[in-house]
Amino acid sequence: MTYSPVVVAKGSIPAGSDANKLFNIMSAPPDRCMNIIAFNFRGGDATEQLSAYICPPDTRDNTTVNNGSGHYVVALGCKGASHDQTYPGCLFANIGFSQPMFIVPPGWKLMVAASATNTLAWYASAVGIVE
Repeated sequence: MTYSPVVVAKGSIPAGSDANKLFNIMSAPPDRCMNIIAFNFRGGDATEQLSAYICPPDTRDNTTVNNGSGHYVVALGCKGASHDQTYPGCLFANIGFSQPMFIVPPGWKLMVAASATNTLAWYASAVGIVE
């Protein structure tokens, strides 16, 4: 099986979602790791925060975060209402992309969850390199 070496994906948390519910951004191929080199986000309101998680392949949208079940936080506390479509919040590994921010294991998912109930919509995207 062949894969594109660079993957760009996006996802969202629907408006009105409950706190700590996971929503998918991207999945690593079943037999390859994905090195995440950039993560963008926008949305929410000033009292909300977005977190990103690496989750097992069987994790479904709207699942409650449970670190004991293998949901591992990789980005925490991205502040809501501080970024928009023109100027999204962005996390980078470094300018040269020589090291990933974090690695998604084969078949696992990069997912996001908001901190507040009845959240405003959130949008996130990521750039990954298939290893």
